[in-house]
Amino acid sequence: MKKKQNILLLSMSTLPFSPADNSYYFSKRENDECIEVYKMTGISSLEPDSKLMIGKLAFSQERIDKIIVLCTDETLNARNEEKYGGLCAFDFYKCRMMDYTGQADKLKGITKEKYQEFLATWSKQPQKNPSELSDEEIHEILEKERVSNGITAKSVKLIPFPELKKLYADAEDNFIQAINISDGIHLHMFEVQNIIFSDPDAEVRVHYDMQGGLRDTNQFINAMLNMFRTADDFELAEAFITDFDKNNKIHKIKDKTLDCNIYDLVAGLNEFLRYGRGKLFYRYYQQYKKFKGYKEIPEDKIVSSIKLISNDILLCDIDSFDHDVRNLHERFQIYHDQEGK
Repeated sequence: MKKKQNILLLSMSTLPFSPADNSYYFSKRENDECIEVYKMTGISSLEPDSKLMIGKLAFSQERIDKIIVLCTDETLNARNEEKYGGLCAFDFYKCRMMDYTGQADKLKGITKEKYQEFLATWSKQPQKNPSELSDEEIHEILEKERVSNGITAKSVKLIPFPELKKLYADAEDNFIQAINISDGIHLHMFEVQNIIFSDPDAEVRVHYDMQGGLRDTNQFINAMLNMFRTADDFELAEAFITDFDKNNKIHKIKDKTLDCNIYDLVAGLNEFLRYGRGKLFYRYYQQYKKFKGYKEIPEDKIVSSIKLISNDILLCDIDSFDHDVRNLHERFQIYHDQEGK
């Protein structure tokens, strides 16, 4: 069994004009009894999604092996001496993630000094930050949202993340790596690919933070990840984005994994129509069921028929092919009739 390699991929944004420690949450409905909620805070907009993905992995004693950060000249060089201790956006994010995983003492040189300077200044600021909301206050906010959205679960349960320090004990500050894409992200696609697939014996799982960077950068990342999906040992494990509203005391993190995986559905349809293969089509629906928490869906029988037809073509089994095509047609008709009711 191949080992798993977890890669966190994101595009860096500039720092907010003034630092503020905002609260964020991600809710996962487990059953009709309870909604499980993870709570985290973040000063920069890239912190909450990264903390969520790091924290969720820790429940299964897994960790992020490498963080790839796509940067520009501005996010690598622009420094705010007054409000961020003279750190650029990338260095500030790096410090925050090392701090979050309990490895801040491994920061080196001037970066470590500037981050300590920022923390010293930050701790002296007397302000009521949203992060200081009690669990009871956050629970009340989420309970109101549950009722207003018509969710039938009876309660909201706040889930703390596991301890991270031991899990990341061997992590050095270079496990967070910047790539300057100011001259065009398309020129660095193979650099990103080489890092992601650096271990040929690993099963790669990419965790994608869609929050930061420019729109065209994220469009290219989506296209690049779609290309990587053709590899057998690659999986887009999850993708998140933050719904930030300055009028709210706490901000919601949204799971966009299924939206990213829509590429598999489109590619799978093309693959089946052009080449008679059903691999991507089958993979999309397996991911869909996993994401939704369903054991069965109405489309299962259709997907099963497509997989059988694909195997018939590979084996040049004409009799089975003829039978399975007719069977697929019948299942389409049954599905269409049921959906129309």
